[in-house]
Amino acid sequence: MRRRVIKVVGERRGDARALHDRLCEILVAQDYQDLIGQVIQRVVQLLREVEAKLATMASLSGGIARRARPQGDGAEPERSDEEPATRPRALTIQGEVDELLAAQGR
Repeated sequence: MRRRVIKVVGERRGDARALHDRLCEILVAQDYQDLIGQVIQRVVQLLREVEAKLATMASLSGGIARRARPQGDGAEPERSDEEPATRPRALTIQGEVDELLAAQGR
């Protein structure tokens, strides 16, 4: 009987060690997922900030373009699928680029 009890206790110790090892693996995996989740959140936040700044730059460049060029100079053909006032225009003159950067404080 004593040998049987010792055998059962020894088996349970092995089971407890295996359970402990598995739980440690789970905790490490959870920590890794948590860190990856934080990195993804920071990247998403950064992309939102970049998007907002690009939208601001696009709106500013539209205002610069309207002030810099008189209406009807034929610089860019109108597209029928967008309103001319809402469509951003590419900056083509270095002075416009400099003015836009100065407006951004750079």
